[in-house]
Amino acid sequence: MSLALALLGAFLVRKVGKQVSRPVEELTRSAVHAIASDDDVPLSQQQRRDEVGVLARTLEQARQSIRQQMAEIEQMGAARQKLESELSIARDIQRAMLPQGRTIDHGGERVEAQALLEPAKAVGGDFYNFIERGGGELWFVIGDVSDKGVPAALFMARAVTMLEVAIQTAATPAQALAEGSRRLAQGNETCMFATVLCGRLDIFSGALALACAGHDPPLLLHRDGRIEMLVLENGPPLGFEVSEDFPLWQGTLAPGDCLLAYTDGVTEAFNLAEEAYGTERLLLAAAAGLGAAEACARLLADVQRFVGEAPPSDDTTILAISRARDLDNLSAQAHAVGAKGETSVHISVAHTTEDVLRMTDAIDDLMARHGASPAAAHDARLVVEEIACNAVEHAVAPEAPLEMHARVDDGRLWLEFRDRGQAFDPTAHAAPALDADIGERGIGGLGVFLVQELAEDIAYQRLDGCNVLRVTLRLDAAHDMESQA
Repeated sequence: MSLALALLGAFLVRKVGKQVSRPVEELTRSAVHAIASDDDVPLSQQQRRDEVGVLARTLEQARQSIRQQMAEIEQMGAARQKLESELSIARDIQRAMLPQGRTIDHGGERVEAQALLEPAKAVGGDFYNFIERGGGELWFVIGDVSDKGVPAALFMARAVTMLEVAIQTAATPAQALAEGSRRLAQGNETCMFATVLCGRLDIFSGALALACAGHDPPLLLHRDGRIEMLVLENGPPLGFEVSEDFPLWQGTLAPGDCLLAYTDGVTEAFNLAEEAYGTERLLLAAAAGLGAAEACARLLADVQRFVGEAPPSDDTTILAISRARDLDNLSAQAHAVGAKGETSVHISVAHTTEDVLRMTDAIDDLMARHGASPAAAHDARLVVEEIACNAVEHAVAPEAPLEMHARVDDGRLWLEFRDRGQAFDPTAHAAPALDADIGERGIGGLGVFLVQELAEDIAYQRLDGCNVLRVTLRLDAAHDMESQA
C-alpha cells in the first residue's frame, strides 16, 4: 500500500508539475523568439489568470516599451545625423562668407592681410572681413558676437553683411561703425550684440585709421622690435542701441610693421587647470618682423599649446595686416617693363631740411631707374624739394612727419605728399605778380607758382586731419620744353 501510494503521489506531482512548467516553457520560447525576430506577434499565455499570465503580460508590456524606446532612439539618431549634416553645411557656408587671406603688390608696396578662425562649436559668432576700395585702400573688420552656436552664427552673418554695406560708403571706420550700429539695432529683439574693430589702411602711405566698438585693443608690432598695445577709445558694442560715438584713432603702419588683432577667445582661452591665456602670454607670443600669415599662425599655435586637451571655451579669431616694401620686385619692374611699367617709392622725413635730401635722392634714383631724361629728373627734383622744404618748415613735427609717395606709370610721375599740419591749400593762392617791381611784390608764392608751372596737374584735399597734395608731371613735358628752347 505504501508503494502504491508513493507511485500515485509521484504521478500526480509529475502531472501537476507539467501543467505548471509547460506554460512557463511556452512563454520562454515565445519571449526568445520575440527577442530574436522583429515580429510584432504578442507573447503567449497572456490570457491566463494565474501567476503565469501576470508574468506574460508584464513581459509583453516591457517588450513593447523597449521596442518603442528603440524606435525613439533610432529617430533621435537620424535627427542627430541630419543636424550634424546641416551644421556641417552651415559651417561651410559660414566659412565661405569669410574671405581668404591676400597679398597686395602695387608699385613696390606689399601689404599682406591674413586671418585664422577656429569656432568652439560647429558654427560660431566670430567673424572678419577684408574689403579693397579704390584709391589703394584696404578696409578690414574683426568681430565677436555675444553668444556661441547657431544663434551667434546667424547674427554673425547679419553683422558681416551690414558692415560690408556700411564700409562701401563710409569715409572713416568711425562712420562705418556708426552705420553698422544703426542697421544692427533694427529688429534686434533678441538683444544680441557684437564687439567690432574696424580699420582702414592706405596701401601707399601706410596711413592707418581704427575705430573700436567694445573690442579688445590690437597690437602694433614695430619693425624695431617694439610691441605696442594700442590705446583706443571704445564705443559701445553694435546691436544694443544706435550710437555714433566711435572715436577715430589714426597712426601709421610703417614698412616692416604688423598690426595684430584678435577676439577674446585668445586671452580667455583656458587650460585644464582653469588658467586663462591672458594678455601677458599674448605679448610674449607676439614677435616683431613677421608677416601677417606667420604672425597669425604663431599666435594660434601658442594658444593651442597652452590649452592642450581642454575643450575650447570660445571661438578664436586672429587677424593680421603687415606692410613691407618689395624692393626686389620694384627693381625688377623698373628694368623689365620700361617706359610702360610702374615703379614707386615711399619715404617719410622727420623735421629737418637735411632729411629732405632723402626724398630728392629717392626721386633721382627712381627717375634714373626708369630711364627719365635729365630735364625730367631735374623738374621732379625741383618739385619735391620745394614742397618738402615748405612742409618741413611749417607743418611737420617729430611725431607727425611729412610722407611722400611717388610712382611712375604711363609716362608720368605721380607724387603724393601728406602732413598733419594746419589746413593749407596751396592751389587756392593767387599767382605772384611777376611783372611788378621786386619791392612791390608780396613775400612768398614763387615756390607754388613754380610747381604749378612744371606740373601737368596739382590737386589739394584735406583728408582725416591731413593735408594731401597730389602732383602729376609728364616725363616728356620737360623734354618738349628743352627741344623748343
